[in-house]
Order: sequence, then C-alpha cells, then structure tokens
Amino acid sequence: LFLKEVLHLVPLPPEVSRKEVLSLATLYVVKSDGRYKARTVLSCGKGKLDPADIGSTYSPTARATTMRLLCALIAELQGEISGGDVKQAYGQAPWPKNLQKSLGRVPLGYDTFYNGIEHCVEVGNLYGHPLAGRHWWKTFLQWMLADGFTQSEHDPCLFFRFREKDFLFVIVYVDDIIAFHTENSALRAEWAVRFGKTFEWTDFGTDLHDFL
Repeated sequence: LFLKEVLHLVPLPPEVSRKEVLSLATLYVVKSDGRYKARTVLSCGKGKLDPADIGSTYSPTARATTMRLLCALIAELQGEISGGDVKQAYGQAPWPKNLQKSLGRVPLGYDTFYNGIEHCVEVGNLYGHPLAGRHWWKTFLQWMLADGFTQSEHDPCLFFRFREKDFLFVIVYVDDIIAFHTENSALRAEWAVRFGKTFEWTDFGTDLHDFL
C-alpha cells in the first residue's frame, strides 16, 4: 500500500486532532483453499472524512438477469466461460487531483513518531473508503471503452465486441471479471494480454470455480 501510494506517511497537521484521524484495520482470513489473506481497510465509523460531500460512492455490480442470460447463451452456442480477479483493484485506480485525501492512523506495526514528530497517513483508494469503489469503476470503464469495447445500454457492467465469428462478452462485478466467449477465442486471449499490461490481475482462464 505504501509502494502504490495508497498510503502516504505525513506529519500530523497541527490543526487536526487525533479524534479526527480515521482508523485503519487489518483483517486476516484463511481462504477455503488454505491460502492466507490479509487486507488493510479504512474504518469510517469514527473521525473526520474528507471530502464532506462524498457524492457517488458506488462501484456498480452486474445484474443477475445479465448473468443468467449469458449463461443460457453460452450453453446454446457451446462457447466458454473464463474469469479473473483484479488484485487490490481499488489501489490500482488513481486518486483525483482535485479531491483532498482523508487522514488515517499509522497502520498497526509501524511507528507513529519519527524524530519526535507524530505522523499519520494520507489515505487514497483503500478498501473501506466511500470513494474508492467509484474511482476504480471509472478507471476500469475508461480503459474498456478506450480498448474498443461497447458498453451495454441495458447493463453498464456488461461490455462486448465481435470479430467475424468470434465474440466476447465481459462482465465486471466490482473487481471480479467473468467473460463469455467462443471456444479458444482470440478476442479473449488478446484482451487478457492487454488488460494484464495495465492492471495486476489473476487470470483463471476457464478454471473458474466461483464468481462473486
């Protein structure tokens, strides 16, 4: 998070009290396949959140009817379903230059005082921040449109493109991606390479077990 500048260490401003600084928490879980996972999140229950007008805070999710329709379509056309997961997706979105960042407490395990000066962190697109999902969505949307996809008029989370008999439908559900395409689709393979050059993600291919 520090390397990606999602968190940036700064001296605590003299006009800001400790009560106004938001809390950070690191959550630890063991996944069903035995892997360990830790995620640091922002807790907005206490403290002061800037900007005050958080406006649109969502990262949209695909409709269930879209999923059911494409599952039926891909069965009829005998195509394939593949998927992937964007790693720390929120942190891969840029923070708008016109918005002030929130201040959070130094994460557990790091020193709060340096050279006798109390520090905090400027918080960017961290999970738990009301604006982070929106920033990720706008980043993903702009990339997909620039890559030549058409956005569905019926579901904003559905994108598609065609080339002769090859077709590719891509659905995004926050940071999970699922694709419906022709068997051994060149469109899908080419898109996966381009996407991976811009975003860090795990490409499951057709070895897809769940989609949330």
